[in-house]
Amino acid sequence: MKEEIPRADAVALFERLHQPLKVELIADKVTDATRASTGPATSSTSVSSARRQRGQLGAFRLLSIAGAYWKGSEKNQQLTRIYGTAFPTEAELESHLKMLEDAAKRDHRKLGKDLDLFVVDEMVGRGCPC
Repeated sequence: MKEEIPRADAVALFERLHQPLKVELIADKVTDATRASTGPATSSTSVSSARRQRGQLGAFRLLSIAGAYWKGSEKNQQLTRIYGTAFPTEAELESHLKMLEDAAKRDHRKLGKDLDLFVVDEMVGRGCPC
């Protein structure tokens, strides 16, 4: 659950949890000395059976991962970005994943390459497909 706490308490909390990047974000972003927000976007990420109370996450799937540098600079620490999606039910998740799969088949970059629709003329330039 999200809550607002004094800035100094938030810094102390994340220092205790060994979260130096969150401490840095608080220093950069929180200007009001009396208010800092903590907590996840959902109060529960558990996935439960139908008999038990449902967690807020429902059905989920991790889609991909990618490297990213802290604050977009290659001089900073490299992080792992995880992409995923979640829906209230497994049926809604499967429907969404099917839609993504169908969209990937219709992607103009894939179709253009597969159907040999684009030609790159060296005399015109590599940045100008015809």
